[in-house]
Amino acid sequence: ITQSASQCNDKVGDGTTTCSILTAKVIEEVSKAKAAGADIVCIKEGVLKAKEAVLEALMSMKREILSEEEIAQVATISAN
Repeated sequence: ITQSASQCNDKVGDGTTTCSILTAKVIEEVSKAKAAGADIVCIKEGVLKAKEAVLEALMSMKREILSEEEIAQVATISAN
């Protein structure tokens, strides 16, 4: 979880809490699937497919921030 949060911080500079929560949940669900007898290769393939689906969904939601005003709005929200 620490490695995941660190990589998130290195790549985007934010989101470590969200990344940690998501990583912990994935680990929990993979552990449950393994305990139930699921094949680890199938689990890995499922996780990779889910990752691609999430990335695709996020890419469809993104929008470019172009103006100084928009940058200021994002900074204000991020700073809370």
